[in-house]
Amino acid sequence: EFYIADSYKNLGKYEQACDCYEKVIAEGSGSFVELSMLNFSDLSYKLERWDDAFGGYSALYASARLENNKILAIEGMMRSAFKGHKWDEAIRNADRVLFESRISDTVKREAEYIKSKSFMATSRRSEALVIMEKLAADLTDAYGAEAAYILILDSYDKAEFEEVENKVYAFADAGSGQTYWLAKSFIVLGDSFVDRDELAQAKATFESVRDG
Repeated sequence: EFYIADSYKNLGKYEQACDCYEKVIAEGSGSFVELSMLNFSDLSYKLERWDDAFGGYSALYASARLENNKILAIEGMMRSAFKGHKWDEAIRNADRVLFESRISDTVKREAEYIKSKSFMATSRRSEALVIMEKLAADLTDAYGAEAAYILILDSYDKAEFEEVENKVYAFADAGSGQTYWLAKSFIVLGDSFVDRDELAQAKATFESVRDG
């Protein structure tokens, strides 16, 4: 059953593979079960079956003998909980990731992002913004760029239009290469010019986004 499942996985037939991995989990023993739990969870995540993925990673974390699989289970629980809008579980497992010394800085940065977005989703905005400030200190990746945009949007929502302008220009001057979030930030800047009745400046700003 395990090798049939692996063959289905290698053929890209993920649903059939999951069915076979489930049989191994229910009836097998030893390392085949642990590997099946990991593969079932990974494939469920690829299939966007967030509840199945979270359940699989949780079972793996509880029973794994290999430490590396426990690490993968923590990361998987965090990601699948976030994708499945299980905000409290996403926060709890993001904290596990941040506490684990063997996890890379890149994944820990992802954990900070997931934690902050989960705080936002549960109306814990002030806690989220503290983390966003930390993420926005590095604009070279999408996490930092989106955090910078959210902070700009927060200033706009507070009608702190001069602060919006300062933050957008600082983002542009950083030369991060994250053009999607930079463009969205310039749209907010254009809106702030409209709100100040500086229509010529607003038009020029929107045209700069349109023209790339």
